[in-house]
Amino acid sequence: MTFVIPAPTPTTSATASSAAPNPKPKPQPTASTQDDDFGLSDLGGGLPDLGGDLDDFLAEDSPNPFQSPMTMSTPAATPMNRAVNTRGQMNTLANGIKLVFWGTASIVIAWIVTVLGFLLNTAIIVFAAPIIVLVGIVVATIGRVVCLGGPSKGAGRGLLIASVACDLFNFTSVVLVLAQVLPREVNPISGLLGLATLILFVLFIKSFTRSIGQPQLADDAKAIIVLICATIGFLFATPIAVLVFPLLAIVTGLGIFVTGLWGFFKYLNLLQHTAEAIRR
Repeated sequence: MTFVIPAPTPTTSATASSAAPNPKPKPQPTASTQDDDFGLSDLGGGLPDLGGDLDDFLAEDSPNPFQSPMTMSTPAATPMNRAVNTRGQMNTLANGIKLVFWGTASIVIAWIVTVLGFLLNTAIIVFAAPIIVLVGIVVATIGRVVCLGGPSKGAGRGLLIASVACDLFNFTSVVLVLAQVLPREVNPISGLLGLATLILFVLFIKSFTRSIGQPQLADDAKAIIVLICATIGFLFATPIAVLVFPLLAIVTGLGIFVTGLWGFFKYLNLLQHTAEAIRR
């Protein structure tokens, strides 16, 4: 007995072939001779198309969030660093003012020693006074120079620089006179430079203490300027008083002594309290 298997009809096959979608040909991977980041040839046709956010993440022009910085930048000054620097500069200024205090105190002590030497008729005390004055001038000059290490943008900075310049010229002239390089006729110029140094430094303290919220110290500095002017007035009035009315010279001389001594003690008090206020 024989079985016959019928062959498929061509019509049905053609219909099925026409109904099925024609698939797009897949792109054939091409070998690339370009090296990747690790020095290997990318022969596999590159990375597969992952689609979505992964393609954006792996794109070459997209920033890598995990990449370490290539260069190290200098850290910017933080408020804490600026505060530490400012505190150090303020302490330097306070130390300089303290040195000016001790130098000025030495000069006042030398004056007192001179008066006692004449009253007691003791030559040793009289000869020791100039040495004490010289030491006081050196210490005060060093103190003003140290003050330049204070805040560079502080109030009255120009007054401080001018005071230091006058002080250095004064100190140089005093040393040259003592070494007999310059004649003693230069002493009046040295005196004017010393007076200018004092006035400019007091004006600096007046301006600086007002800027840090210490109006009382600024008023004390103003009072010292008034006493200095009064002392100068009595000093110039003394020769005139001798010519006009000799007994009036006693009054002017007493005025010089009182205003000068009072001014110096107020100046010492101002220096001490200013240094304390700056350290706070």
